[in-house]
Amino acid sequence: AQGELVGGNLCLIVSTLGTPYEIETKGKILLIEDIHEEPRSVDRMLNQLWMAGKLQHIAGLVVGDFNDCGPAERQQSLTLEEVLDNYIKLINKPTLKGLKIGHCQPNVAVPLGTTAMLDTDRKQLVVESGTC
Repeated sequence: AQGELVGGNLCLIVSTLGTPYEIETKGKILLIEDIHEEPRSVDRMLNQLWMAGKLQHIAGLVVGDFNDCGPAERQQSLTLEEVLDNYIKLINKPTLKGLKIGHCQPNVAVPLGTTAMLDTDRKQLVVESGTC
């Protein structure tokens, strides 16, 4: 997949829906990451993006780090991986998971707004300024 790299923190992306700052995703590579969100919250946010039409026409998906995003103790819950895999299957676009982008160590910074190529065979995200 190739396109402009957009996205960032999932919670913040969703909070812009319906505002003048709403993300445009059509034909773009969407990067998502988050911190301290339970799988049910990640599911809710991805579902909101789906219902807003933000996931159906992306060129590709990059799943960065979801730090401390497990279910709370003593609650039955899907795992974060189950939630993400459900949407990855639903979206059915080239996807890379597990990149160290987000609230993690080490942290790889990527320049949003640049042209990027997502190579799932090589498991690479290539941006104008280099390879991540």
